[in-house]
Amino acid sequence: MNLIAPIVTVALACAAVVPLPSDPAAVFAMVDRAVLLPDGQQPTSIELHGAFALAEGSRGAFYKSPRTGVLRFAIGSDAEASKRQWHDLAKVAGSGKVVSFGSRYEMLAKDAVPTRVMAPDEPVGKLAAFPAGFGLNEVTTDDYGPTRNLRLLPRCLPVDLGETRTPAGWPARDVVFTCTNCMAADDDLRYVFRVETSDGERFASGAIRPGKGITTWTTSLALQVGEVVLWSVQVTGGKVMQAPIDSASFVVPAKAVATDR
Repeated sequence: MNLIAPIVTVALACAAVVPLPSDPAAVFAMVDRAVLLPDGQQPTSIELHGAFALAEGSRGAFYKSPRTGVLRFAIGSDAEASKRQWHDLAKVAGSGKVVSFGSRYEMLAKDAVPTRVMAPDEPVGKLAAFPAGFGLNEVTTDDYGPTRNLRLLPRCLPVDLGETRTPAGWPARDVVFTCTNCMAADDDLRYVFRVETSDGERFASGAIRPGKGITTWTTSLALQVGEVVLWSVQVTGGKVMQAPIDSASFVVPAKAVATDR
């Protein structure tokens, strides 16, 4: 049975496909940046920065909820196919397009090095081989599960505590949390922020209307030096059946809180 839909020519060397329910693709991705290492001429590995939904299970169309971070691969068993697809991934990076690539059967084989979305500063370790299998495909449907979830995923932006130092005896301050809006354009989408501090305090924003390109929420937090603050954002709305979450954290620096001396 042929699981790949007919190919449609597009500007990139990708193919436009409509995935079928028994989808063999290893990864659905919205790539922000592709780094070929050690260089673009003779690459032996690749770092993909962006958001990724990885296949779960060897059969069917099950995919994990998308996560932002980095995927790292070494050259696969088909070196030339790996390099061709890496260059195509570099071309599509930053376009906001959703692509699928790889074979779930290769990625999830018993002897394969596990593939997982990593933090950018995480130690590299042993790299999974690139599962070139079914090629790189641009996905043109918005309603398919992993594609829909990638388009519904907002992105957390770094929190800037500014230069004002709050007194140690009265550390409450307004903190602004910001995310880039998701790619989906539903009229009823709203953004919900959640924050948890090291001492267990939790805060939630309620449903916020999207801003122009970015959405923000301001809340008052009593922060201590060295405290870890975890926060997340997701979208809700009448058509949202599964809401992917992007999360981030920051450590309160000494410059943000004055001493009483």
